Amino acid sequence: EVPVSRRALELRFRTIVGCSINTAIQQAHFQRARQLLVQTDYSLKRVAELSGFGSQSYMAQMFRRKVGMTPLRYRREHRTR
Repeated sequence: EVPVSRRALELRFRTIVGCSINTAIQQAHFQRARQLLVQTDYSLKRVAELSGFGSQSYMAQMFRRKVGMTPLRYRREHRTR
């Protein structure tokens, strides 16, 4: 338990980190997905599960929005050979 209100905690987090708690969590999920795509051969479904996305389709939607490509294309273009 924290001796401050939820709102006060959210405001402090935003002031210190520079984004909302929700945005920070989404960024962490996205970073983990990118790492798994490049470093493993896991299926896209498994990558979505391990990185905290609710579904493979939501992960794909986020990839299109953030990097302008599908997760599979991201994997192909960023994997070291």
